[in-house]
Amino acid sequence: MFLKEVVLWDESEESTLYKDSLCISEMFRWELKKKIKTEDTEALFIHCGKYEKVAFIREEQEAYSVLVPKKSVDVMMPFDQERYTQLNKQEKKKMLADVLIKGVLFVADKKNLNQAFIKDAYRKMVKKEFNHYVKPWKKQLSPNKRFKAYPMVRLDLDFFELEVVIEREKKVIVKKSILTCEPDFHTLWYAMRELKWLSNHEVALYTRAHKETYTGIKIPSLEENGE
Repeated sequence: MFLKEVVLWDESEESTLYKDSLCISEMFRWELKKKIKTEDTEALFIHCGKYEKVAFIREEQEAYSVLVPKKSVDVMMPFDQERYTQLNKQEKKKMLADVLIKGVLFVADKKNLNQAFIKDAYRKMVKKEFNHYVKPWKKQLSPNKRFKAYPMVRLDLDFFELEVVIEREKKVIVKKSILTCEPDFHTLWYAMRELKWLSNHEVALYTRAHKETYTGIKIPSLEENGE
């Protein structure tokens, strides 16, 4: 078992904190990978609110739930919502990251988990200035083996973006925006079922709709040259 999910909750449910924090929690999960092995914690829920100190709310779920793993931990976390609303976007991302790391390190200390991996993941996030770009799939080679295509996902505080990128000899020659939406993983998941080449000069990104639906991305130079 390993720690695979960390979620920030707004205890008052009156703000956008949960939605804002999706980019940060996913970036942390991506940088941490499967490095924190545990015996009893696969998910951590950090409840942000008007608390005086960091402390456990519960160390194991009392009953089975399809939404919450039984081996999960809930922690209370002091959070200044008024200060948060006054920050700019970059400052908000740093504040959310600091809160997340503080909560994870608290649990790691209490459960004797390896804190070095957690701190290393945070350093990588800081180095990238909390900008999270993800290539969720391997690059797909065109039939003539001249091009490679892949989806690129950008996760930000107030939006998610999906693009399809085509490279030739490691240089980007086409970049097409497919979707921009509010932070919501289900919307991204729905838009990304499969990436497949239709020909040497066109690749398609299929959605998960019942009726076959896709967006085709063509390479202009090949069409103009008749290749």
